Amino acid sequence: MNTIITKESIKDATVIADKIIDTGLEGQQLKGSQNQTNRDIYNFQVGPKIKNEYSKKHKNTPNLLIKKFLKKFVEDNNLGDNFEVHAFHYNGNIVNAYTWGCIIEKPYGNERRNKIIKFYPQLYILINFAGIKFGFCYGDDVNNDDESVEIIKKEKKLYDYLS
Repeated sequence: MNTIITKESIKDATVIADKIIDTGLEGQQLKGSQNQTNRDIYNFQVGPKIKNEYSKKHKNTPNLLIKKFLKKFVEDNNLGDNFEVHAFHYNGNIVNAYTWGCIIEKPYGNERRNKIIKFYPQLYILINFAGIKFGFCYGDDVNNDDESVEIIKKEKKLYDYLS
């Protein structure tokens, strides 16, 4: 299992992000009958860069490479009982000029399963047109007064370090 993110794999993923930007697909939807032109552009210009070029060269798509890397980190650090890995490709609800993955705390119960990533702090890796970004952040549905955020604010040393 290839779990290494190399300089070359990052550089090649930036080419895909550049193609998304150059074709005007960034922020566009592909679903729905009115979006056939966008789907064609994605399927004939972006898709082959992912499937034919990147996947053949690196034996994974960019998002799967990130996912495997993060899964190995979770396994190597015995975090599997409490944390899980998610990865997202360029094409979600809209086309993004990035791909990313994250580690989040496993949810308790099923009440948050439908919007899982939006509700949790994350250790993430993102590859976009400029290269690789990584760090800690929290999901769109985590408020600044959420317990997970407040804990950091109360830890003065950690808060000062992150500010």
